[in-house]
Amino acid sequence: NLAAVGINCEIVSLEPYAMVSAYIGGNYTIGIMGGIGGGQIRAAGSLASNYSTGGGNNLEHYSDPQVDELIKKLDKTTDKAGYDKLTEEILNIIADAAPVYNLGTGAYYSAYTKGLKVPVCNTGLVRFSDLSW
Repeated sequence: NLAAVGINCEIVSLEPYAMVSAYIGGNYTIGIMGGIGGGQIRAAGSLASNYSTGGGNNLEHYSDPQVDELIKKLDKTTDKAGYDKLTEEILNIIADAAPVYNLGTGAYYSAYTKGLKVPVCNTGLVRFSDLSW
């Protein structure tokens, strides 16, 4: 199916630790893995893990000093209105950079690559066939 939209690739299946090691080391072109959710987590913790420079789950090696500082500020924010406003600001910056795009329902599958371009159609949906590098 990927070849139909101009993506030619060799699919390699790795056991979880080898895959994460490849992602952390940047030894991949495109990576797809499942996600597991559950429990309670604050936005600041999730954003720090996924999008701060050197974050433990920052598999696409996204790095933006402004986002790093805003996440630190978010972690210290206690009022709901301020927290929500700052979270929105951070997410808008990250969305413009589009380092990650969910391929499946919810957050079950994500694709990681540097320089991913994600156009949004007028319905607010993203068409997988319109993604490009």
